[in-house]
Amino acid sequence: MKLFTKTNVMLAIIAGFSGTASLSAQNLITTNPGFEDWADGKPTGYTLTVAANSTLTQESTIKYEGSSSVKIVHSGTSGTGKIVYTTKVPVTAGKYTFSYKYYVDPTSGTSNVIRHWGYMNDPTGAQALATDPNKPQYDAVSLQLQYNGDGSAYADATNTGEWLTENVALDIPLDGTLQLEVRYYKTFVGYVDNFSLVKDNSTGLATEKISDIYASNQKVYVPANVGEKIIVTNALGQILSISAAHDGVNELSNLPAKQLLIVKVGNKVAKVIL
Repeated sequence: MKLFTKTNVMLAIIAGFSGTASLSAQNLITTNPGFEDWADGKPTGYTLTVAANSTLTQESTIKYEGSSSVKIVHSGTSGTGKIVYTTKVPVTAGKYTFSYKYYVDPTSGTSNVIRHWGYMNDPTGAQALATDPNKPQYDAVSLQLQYNGDGSAYADATNTGEWLTENVALDIPLDGTLQLEVRYYKTFVGYVDNFSLVKDNSTGLATEKISDIYASNQKVYVPANVGEKIIVTNALGQILSISAAHDGVNELSNLPAKQLLIVKVGNKVAKVIL
C-alpha cells in the first residue's frame, strides 16, 4: 500500500486543500502557519537552516495571503536549506494532508529544487524505527518522510511566476507526532507560504469493529484477506507485531498477555485482551 500520493494543484483550489480534506478542517499547524510573525529575522515557530550561498528572508510583496512569506534565494549549485516547523505535531491514526504554497521565480532553476520533508515519531517522541509500518514512507537509510506515490518528493517547479500548492497525502496507522519541513536545493529563487496539516475526518481510517476477531489460548485470531497487513500495538502505540495476512483466519502468537492489544487490518481496528 502506498502511504504517500502527491498532486500539484493550481492556486484556485479553495484554501489549498484538495480531494478528501474538508474546507472546515482544522489546520494542526497552529503557530504562524502563514509566516506573518517574525522576530530577529526569523519566522516565529520555525527553525531555519540557511544553506551556503543562500538567504531566507521575510517577503512582504510576493505572498500567498496575509502580510508576508518566506523568500528563498540560493545562488549555489549544491547544499541544503530548511524551513522547519519547530513543534512536533500530535497525530492520531488517520489520513492527513500536509501542504504548502510555493512560488517559483522565472529566474530560478526548476529541476529538483524544493521538496517536503519530515519525520514520524512514536508516542514517546522518538523517531520511528525501521520496524514501524510507516516504513514505506521513509528513506531506507534515515527514515525521513520523503516518499511520494509518484516516486518523487520534489514539487513541480516548471510553472513559474504563479502560486502553486504542494499537497502530500499521509496515511498514518499509529498515534505519534509529525515533524514537518520544506527544503531547497541547487540554484533556486522562490517563495514559500501557508504550511498546513489537516486530518481528513470524512474518509480517514475507519474505526469499524472487527466483530469476529477473538483471543484464545494465548493467541489472537484475525480474519483478513490475502496481502492485507496486520498490525498489533499496545495501548501506547508501540508495535508488537506486523505480518502479511493470508486469506481466511490468521493466527497470531507470542503476544504479551494481560494487556490491551489493538489490531489493525486494512481499514478496520479491533481491541482484544489475551
